[in-house]
Amino acid sequence: MPFSITREGFAYLFILAFVLAVAILRDINLMYAVAGLMIGPFLFNAALAAAIPRGLRVRRQMPATLEAGETLTVHLSLANPQRRLAAWLVVVADTLERHRAPLRPRRVTATAWFPHVPPGSTRHSSYRGWLTERGRYRFGPLRVSCRFPLGLVRRTVTIEAPGDVVVYPRLGELTEKAKALWRQAARGDRPARRRGRAEAEFHGLRDWQRGDSRRWIHWRSTARRGEIVVREFEQQEHHDLAIVLDLAASGSPSPRQVDAIERAVSIAATLVTGACAEPAARVILAIAAEREVLLSGASSTKLRSEMLAALAEVEAARVDEPSAARKHAASRSAAFDGVSRIVRPDTPVLIVSANASDDRAAVGGVDPDRHRAANWITIDATKGGGEYVALDVRG
Repeated sequence: MPFSITREGFAYLFILAFVLAVAILRDINLMYAVAGLMIGPFLFNAALAAAIPRGLRVRRQMPATLEAGETLTVHLSLANPQRRLAAWLVVVADTLERHRAPLRPRRVTATAWFPHVPPGSTRHSSYRGWLTERGRYRFGPLRVSCRFPLGLVRRTVTIEAPGDVVVYPRLGELTEKAKALWRQAARGDRPARRRGRAEAEFHGLRDWQRGDSRRWIHWRSTARRGEIVVREFEQQEHHDLAIVLDLAASGSPSPRQVDAIERAVSIAATLVTGACAEPAARVILAIAAEREVLLSGASSTKLRSEMLAALAEVEAARVDEPSAARKHAASRSAAFDGVSRIVRPDTPVLIVSANASDDRAAVGGVDPDRHRAANWITIDATKGGGEYVALDVRG
């Protein structure tokens, strides 16, 4: 409704009706005069409240992404294009709702006050809050209301101003065991071998040793010294990591199951952040949940943002019916097949799961010869926790 009567307005009308009733029943001229004096301010309030919001323009500024638990600050700008009439006591209400949130639906309304906006001027205000749950949040519409000067009548104007904020999962800290994964991947569990120039850098010269290739001989130095000298290459370290996130839940998950799912997503997000911070790393993320996701690439800020955005919106697959459980099992196998096609043989594979029944034998699609260096994480809904990531370190 564009117009509405406030609680104070209803009380005012009740008194006005009482005065009018006394004036009519007792035929008292003074009461007629008092009733007339009371009608005037009410109509004046309605006319002014209707005129002030007309033409007002609101602009919203906010971050595109943030981490769960961080402070969200939204800046609002209110422009008054009118030439003579100032805007007084304007309230802007903004609505935000988590998109696709079947487990924890939530809708919040935030308000900002603009005490005075002169004609032809712009004033700024803001509101703050904390989005503690990951996901994509939809903002809008904006509702601009005014009940100046007496607060008896409110006029509300709706402005369509859609906006999105992606809230990344809450991040923890990598434990020493997790950091050792990249060092282990760099060394490898298999005998060291020299690689081609595409994967090695020239380090220096040294004397020839049995087993050295003729292609490594540095002929100028050999001729000058009279002894065979070969080029020595320094093998580049590849801190690669593959992460598979497996999420499944019942139709009506318990709070403990929901917490286990969120913990699993946070662990995967922390591993992604750590892997993308490593130099010369290739990061692979496969998600088997309500939707299948497979992302891979060289470590970078852009790749980190893409993976965290995917983790922010992931929802657990529902496995109430046997058909749904079979569908999720096929999705999980497809995720492992996708990882198997692109990982190096010595790449660590971390499987983060919120299914308490999962174990190595239950996970299909893994090639044991190809994933000998794989490490596993299982998040139990009854136990929680993970040995690779310390959670709840940022509040």
